[in-house]
Amino acid sequence: EGEEEDSDAELEGEISKLKAEERRRRKREKKKQREKAAKLRLRQAAGMEHRAFDLPEHESVFSLAQISGKGQLEAVRDVDLAKLEAAAALDRFSDDDEAELRGGEEGGGGGGELGPP
Repeated sequence: EGEEEDSDAELEGEISKLKAEERRRRKREKKKQREKAAKLRLRQAAGMEHRAFDLPEHESVFSLAQISGKGQLEAVRDVDLAKLEAAAALDRFSDDDEAELRGGEEGGGGGGELGPP
């Protein structure tokens, strides 16, 4: 009986260690998430974070290893950022947004009915 109680106590000790380890792991994850959220809030407050378009979060997007020839290199170099920014700005508005904007301009006052488009 003494050995059985020792093994039970040993198992309970092991279980409590595993639970404590899991709690510490969860606490670390929550801390990382809080730090990441705080950093994002600071960046947004400083005007450094814009969600105009989504970018993948991995660094391979910026890899030059994918460029395999002079033609591809020229294409990358000749990108007009002004055109890309204008296209991104236009893409942000969906048809619903455009209709809402038109409705707000034409509606002007009163009854809530819109005139012909």
